[in-house]
Amino acid sequence: MVDRIDRYENRMATYDSLLLLQAQATISTSQAGKDADYVAATVDLGEGYIQGMFVVDVVTMAIAVALGNQVVLKLEIAKDSAFASMVNAAYIQLGSVTASSLTWGGQVMDMTNQKKAGRYKMPFHNMYGDSLYRYARVASQIAGSMGTFTYMAFLAGLH
Repeated sequence: MVDRIDRYENRMATYDSLLLLQAQATISTSQAGKDADYVAATVDLGEGYIQGMFVVDVVTMAIAVALGNQVVLKLEIAKDSAFASMVNAAYIQLGSVTASSLTWGGQVMDMTNQKKAGRYKMPFHNMYGDSLYRYARVASQIAGSMGTFTYMAFLAGLH
């Protein structure tokens, strides 16, 4: 019965424009997320501890099947809005890689050769050690030969 629940997991997430990290866009180079006006998108998480979901909607993904062709989307959180001191709260690697994975809190879920459009949800929190990280942004890192990669990313509540 557990398998059935996992297979039919609720993929819904409440979208709030104030939590937008990347407006839907096609990318071909590594970059920080942008809002609808193509301005760098940073979300202020507030002064307290939070748990949430990093939601990535991959609209199109055409990456050649060859080792090393990949896109990495990272949720970066920082103590300051300049991101001088930051950590990766969650990330996803998509494409043809040997050890592609979805990670959170040291747990790894295999995503080897994942090349599908769709919704990816990763839980995150903003406290590491005894430090709270107030600001969040998404960053993309592209390696190898890229075709078309279109996505949007936002934060949502943890359900």
